Amino acid sequence: MKHQITFGDYINRWLFSTNAKDIAVLYFIFSLFCGILGSFMSLVLRLELAAPGNQLLMGNHQLFNVIVTAHAVLMVFFLIMPVTMGFFGKTTKIRTIMTESNNYYKNKEKWGPYLAGLIEGDGTIIVHNEHTKVKYSPIIEIVFNKKDLGLAKYLEKRWKIGKINESCSEEKYVLWRISKIEDVYKLINLVNGYFRTPKYEALVKAINWINLYITNNKKKTFNEANKLELLNKVPARTPCGAEKIELILSNINYLPILDLDLSDIQSNGWLAGFTDADGNFEILLSMNSKKQKPRVNLSYKLEIRQNYSKVNNININNNYYEIMIKICSLFNSKLYSRERKYKLKGQENIKISRLYIVSINHKLNLLKVRDYFNQYPLLSSKYLDYKDWENVLTLIDVKNSFTDISILDKSKKIITNFNSTRVNPTWDHLNNNNYEI
Repeated sequence: MKHQITFGDYINRWLFSTNAKDIAVLYFIFSLFCGILGSFMSLVLRLELAAPGNQLLMGNHQLFNVIVTAHAVLMVFFLIMPVTMGFFGKTTKIRTIMTESNNYYKNKEKWGPYLAGLIEGDGTIIVHNEHTKVKYSPIIEIVFNKKDLGLAKYLEKRWKIGKINESCSEEKYVLWRISKIEDVYKLINLVNGYFRTPKYEALVKAINWINLYITNNKKKTFNEANKLELLNKVPARTPCGAEKIELILSNINYLPILDLDLSDIQSNGWLAGFTDADGNFEILLSMNSKKQKPRVNLSYKLEIRQNYSKVNNININNNYYEIMIKICSLFNSKLYSRERKYKLKGQENIKISRLYIVSINHKLNLLKVRDYFNQYPLLSSKYLDYKDWENVLTLIDVKNSFTDISILDKSKKIITNFNSTRVNPTWDHLNNNNYEI
């Protein structure tokens, strides 16, 4: 699904780009312009000195001196130096395990938060530890509802990583599994710096594993003929023992360990990905007890369950409480929680299961929810539910009534094809989403 390139895209890319290679090209263009101007000055000087007496400058010796100085400054500081900087920016490649085009990480600041939220909601980062008998490279798995198969395939095709497993469709879900080390490297590069939940710890473990893997393979040297062959033969599960794959890693960048994203929730699309995983929109019809009139109730809910041992130290890195409080603060609501303690057979430690719930139903707060998701749209089938939900909210906002007959009638029609009742969602919204702009 290709985005139609517009003139605005070119302006945004070349005037506001942070891509090192695009900036290098701009250096070359600037140097070319200055080189032409410097060459013109040089031509004027040579024509002036081509014969005795006054020539082009009509005896203005001060102007001659100015042109000489300007020519020197222009050629050294505005030609040679920018060309040098552009050369290093263009030829010093930020090489990763994969060989990709310059546009692979286009819109990382938009896609990174969304994918981070999606992983932290319904994803798992699997990293072996010292007690694991079978050693393998990190694996990232993201679970989708069966009806969101279209989104899973879109993401697989968009990023050219992983594989969709539909064999579990009988369980009403599909699995996007990223297991090749070069694919895991790509995805971590995208989401690094945007994690907000306890899954950050697993991300750090995966980064440490990859960096150690790079270090262990930096001593290996291979010829160019073997390089492409080796890159294309990376197994899904990479042994760490005698069967280490011989992958050229001498020029590959280490992955930095970026901190938790502590920025405001509304600053990026993280919550959109998190909501696609664990959120939902509701339209309910109830009876007003006082006036005995039917009433429309709208709500936005977000639920996350966390299991941990009582002996664990609970802090910002391993507790969902902090991030859920931030979400509540954004929408001016309260956080609800439930806690259950239990013991597993043969274990002494007490296990704790804690459920955090964000429930928003006040109209003013719902309007804030609408503002956020209009800026950072959902991508799953929940997008269609959200648009129906938004239509009802807009009617209520205009008429300032939850009991208006027209709103009730519209709500009844929407509920027949809403949430779990939506069978075959369309995916037209993926063709023109804000993440591709």
